[in-house]
This record gives sequence, C-alpha cells and structure tokens, in this order.
Amino acid sequence: MAAMLSQAKPCPAMRCSCESRIIVILGLKDKKGYTICRKLPCTSTYLKEAIAAWKGPNPPVVEIRWSNEQTFQTYHHWLLTREVRTNNDRNGTTQNATAYYNDLIKCGTFGDLIKDNLFQDMIMSAFTGRLRQPSGDQYCFIAALTMETLKLVYDTVLPGSPLRQIIPDVVGRFATVASFESMKKATGLPRDFIIDSMVAAVKERDRLKAALKETSECAIEPAKRVRFKGEIPQPQGFAPNECVYHLHNKDGQPCWRVQLHTW
Repeated sequence: MAAMLSQAKPCPAMRCSCESRIIVILGLKDKKGYTICRKLPCTSTYLKEAIAAWKGPNPPVVEIRWSNEQTFQTYHHWLLTREVRTNNDRNGTTQNATAYYNDLIKCGTFGDLIKDNLFQDMIMSAFTGRLRQPSGDQYCFIAALTMETLKLVYDTVLPGSPLRQIIPDVVGRFATVASFESMKKATGLPRDFIIDSMVAAVKERDRLKAALKETSECAIEPAKRVRFKGEIPQPQGFAPNECVYHLHNKDGQPCWRVQLHTW
C-alpha cells in the first residue's frame, strides 16, 4: 500500500540516508500510503507526536484524515526544499490564479490540521505576496471561495487561525458589491464566514476613511525613517506587515523571512 513520492532532490543538506522511514496514510474511506523520511516532518506537532506515540513495529504509521493527495505532495515538496510549490506550480499553470488560490487555501487548511506553524506561515506569505501584485487577479481569490472550499475551511480550521483571518480580510478588501449581493442570496455558506466577512468589510471602510483623512491632513513630507540591519522592509499594498497572519510570534520565533530553520 505504501508508495514512495517522487523526490526532486535528497533530504536537505544530506543529513540522513533516508533509511529511517515513516508511512503516512492519507484518506477518509479510500486510503493511500506514502513513505517519507522520518526526519523530515520536524515542524509538524501532529506528525512528531504521532511518531513518538507509535508502539508497533517499524516503520511508524501515521494516519491523517485528509483525502487530497496533491496537497500532501505540495507539503512533501516543501519538507524537502522549504519552497511552496502548489499543484498549479508543478503543472506549470500558475496563470490560473483561481486554481492557485484554491491550492493555497487547501494547503493552509492542511497545515492547520497537522499543526505545522512554519508551513502555515509560508503559505500565508505566498498569499500576501500574490495579493500585493498589481496584476488584478485579487478577485480570483474571491472566485476560489466556492461552497465546497469554504465548508472545508470552516469545518476543519478553528477560529483565530491564519487562514480564517486572511479569508475575510481579502473579501473585505477586494470583494465587489455584486460579490456581497451574491453572498446574501447564497444558501449554505458557513455562518461564521458571513459574519467575519461583514466585520472585515466594516474595518476596510474605516481604514479607507482614515487613509483619506491622513492624506488630506498631510501637507509636508514625513520624516525619513532609519531602518536597521536585519529589519524586514514591508511592502505596500495588501497586508504591509504579513506577520499579522503568521504564527511565529506565538512561538517566540523569528519570521521565516529573517531566519529559516530547516532542521
């Protein structure tokens, strides 16, 4: 039943010979096994605890109630490379922004499920990086929020998680009047999603009012700010400080953009 995932490169820094394995079982009804290096999932609390609790013969078997194989392949690639390459990226179809956002939403949900904070932080950075681009595909994020996708997120992810923060924020920032009218008419949308989106829309209105007031009152050029070495420059646009969607502050860790720990 176990099948080796294709690997583009060996384990990071060649720190193991890949002789120590775990079997990850994915699925709800139709289950499938994947064999991966035991040392790779060092940032997932769920996987580390499951490996430590295994009492059977080697290799340890870890079961994850998740049925999307492409999402796990994205995670496995990330374990090997610390690069977020979604199913869209691997298929060379990144121009399909709606599918790309949908992949990232699933990855964020999976990261929350397995309690991998570093993976979630890098997924949030992938979101904000694309949402800041002037390409105009921010509205494709709204299109990616299908009934099925929203049900997956709100049935799996707890309130306060990065994913459940960024989704309503994007809706509040980029959704059109027509989008909100469509939400009002839709049946079956998660109640928390509707409430969160309405709150985000009000915050966006207040943000725009404050920005307009500041612009009208600012008659002189602001003083230049000194930036110290090691400080991360914050781009303008959506989420100038992307760390608001990161979990590293909770862990007392630096942002992955400052120092990325692979082992």
